[in-house]
Amino acid sequence: MLNVASINQMSEPQLRDLAHQLMTQLADQSKQLTQFSSLIAQRDADIAQCQADIAQRDQAIEAKEQRILML
Repeated sequence: MLNVASINQMSEPQLRDLAHQLMTQLADQSKQLTQFSSLIAQRDADIAQCQADIAQRDQAIEAKEQRILML
């Protein structure tokens, strides 16, 4: 576990290595966040399309019900 005391005891090369590791982790997490955001956006689009399909089918069902009632 990294804490202030252990950081204070690190040499300059160790601190550089730590900074590099942390920057790499941050870049990886940022990339994952971007990927997750894209997945969420695609799912939102899929949901919107499903909702539109359902609304269209509901309208078709209602129109058929009206025709049946007129018979």
